[in-house]
Amino acid sequence: MALYLLLQDDRFSVEELITTINSHYNRVSMHGLRKELLLAQTDALNIPASVIELPEMPSMAVYEQKMLETVSRLKKDGFTHTSFGDIFLDNLRGYREQQLAKQNLQAIFPIRKQDT
Repeated sequence: MALYLLLQDDRFSVEELITTINSHYNRVSMHGLRKELLLAQTDALNIPASVIELPEMPSMAVYEQKMLETVSRLKKDGFTHTSFGDIFLDNLRGYREQQLAKQNLQAIFPIRKQDT
């Protein structure tokens, strides 16, 4: 839904999709979607995609290092915004905004507080 709304919004251009993958299970970390299905979906959308491979139980230090590597690349490639499908968790939103601010990137939450 978040992607759908972004694609409808003329203020933004979706240039890359990035998802964390649990490398032990080969699935999207937060939702359990198989990596193969994720890549089939992104191929069908014709939007470049990349994955952040995480170990089965990453520490916050490992997670933050992997995210920093990706965010640094995005910044170097000229990106100014990132978007997330988070709906409710205020502490997660704050964490994302705080981490991205270090790289001067702005977080967008298109479905924030929407009725599920």
